[in-house]
Amino acid sequence: MSTLSKRERQALNDIFLSLGKNEGFFARMKEKKSEFKHYLKMLFLRHKKNSNHSIRY
Repeated sequence: MSTLSKRERQALNDIFLSLGKNEGFFARMKEKKSEFKHYLKMLFLRHKKNSNHSIRY
């Protein structure tokens, strides 16, 4: 017989289910990591290029 109450067992089940969902999310993020790095690099280069030219009024 388990020493955990029904509510405690349900809480643990909910925690492990959410962890499993998060692992799937982070696995997808790892796959997209190179694309994300490329996006940030292009954004940074674009900002750097635009900041070199001052706007004249």
